[in-house]
Amino acid sequence: MNVIVNTLSLLTFLFCTCQYAWASGACMITDFKGTPSVFNEKRQQTKIARFKKLWPGDTIEVPKEAEITLAYLALGRIEKWQGPALVAIGEN
Repeated sequence: MNVIVNTLSLLTFLFCTCQYAWASGACMITDFKGTPSVFNEKRQQTKIARFKKLWPGDTIEVPKEAEITLAYLALGRIEKWQGPALVAIGEN
């Protein structure tokens, strides 16, 4: 019986912790076409990849004929941007 209670406690802890970690970024790149560029707060270009987390202060430059799809994890919202566009990532 103790083993079951300990296992359930551990699973509950892991589920809650993993869920918090998943939503800790502002948003995530889920798809892109063309050559969008991602810049951090210091205007340093970072590598773009699917499932890359973006943080408040990051900026995405989407050139003409390119597009990017972002998933806002904590809000449960998906946005698709088509270039030319300049997207600033914020908390909300």
